[in-house]
Amino acid sequence: MKIIIPVLHRFGDMILTTPMFRSIKNQFPNAEISVICANDNSDILQNNPLIHRIFIFKKSPFALIKLLISHRFTKYDYLIDPKDHYSSESQLLAKSIKANKKIGFNKIGKNTFDIEIPHESENSSLHFVKRCNQILSKINIMEKSFSEMPELYPNPESDLIVKNRFANFNKKRNILINLSAGKPNRKLSKEKWLKILEVIPYNLNIIVTAEKIDYEIAEEIANSNQNASFIKSKNFDELISLVKYSDIIITSDTSVVHIASAFNKPILAFYNGTTQNTAKFAPLSDVQILISAPEGEDSVEEIKIENIINGVKQIIDA
Repeated sequence: MKIIIPVLHRFGDMILTTPMFRSIKNQFPNAEISVICANDNSDILQNNPLIHRIFIFKKSPFALIKLLISHRFTKYDYLIDPKDHYSSESQLLAKSIKANKKIGFNKIGKNTFDIEIPHESENSSLHFVKRCNQILSKINIMEKSFSEMPELYPNPESDLIVKNRFANFNKKRNILINLSAGKPNRKLSKEKWLKILEVIPYNLNIIVTAEKIDYEIAEEIANSNQNASFIKSKNFDELISLVKYSDIIITSDTSVVHIASAFNKPILAFYNGTTQNTAKFAPLSDVQILISAPEGEDSVEEIKIENIINGVKQIIDA
């Protein structure tokens, strides 16, 4: 059986699609799963043994033509697109790639996909992973003991670098503070991060990390506390390993939430007041505290500092 699955753009979406790969392989061990990725999220799958081939989707006309030509003589049993809203990229790939059955979202008036999946508004209360599992049920791939936990396979070289870095710390527990997020409205202010560090007890090592755009503020925050260290993750592989070797994670709504879920790390996560987004991308770790801004508020900065501090104390004591 040959299956191809487009998962473009977001890191988090790719991480949360990995339980789908596992379910397919559990029921059909010989299935060949190919994935079409964006260039920036393909690293997530490089070490995943469940994936047969990875194809890179680029928007440049030459690269796109090359990708489509590479599938000219291949026919898949299934094309499965988990995106549950209209996407011109999804339409293009589904029309161009040969498959016996194509599963995805059809906009009104479109019939690109043979088997339709519900629009995201119909599944607003369902987590992304459960939406993927619901899609598989349409082709009778249903596991009695379905696990929602994502799977990540760290790059061995990056993993060793981070492991050696952690070996330099003492034997205290390590708490990872991630400052960055994909959008400004998902970032806490410097003032609130400083207050978070103030209440973390001395028996914890504090590791502060951030994307390059936030390096300056991350270094300033780390320098405010003698138990804190600022670690630059040079790439996504190193970020995965940073989470893997930490004991507690504190982060806003971003892909770090889903990395933590893959390693079942205790997590405190901050979300804006959009309930649909929270339901779709909530943490999956066994130990989790989720704090949201008041309903309807679009920024995590609207979360009251006393709620944040209470959450920090709870996750440390959990």
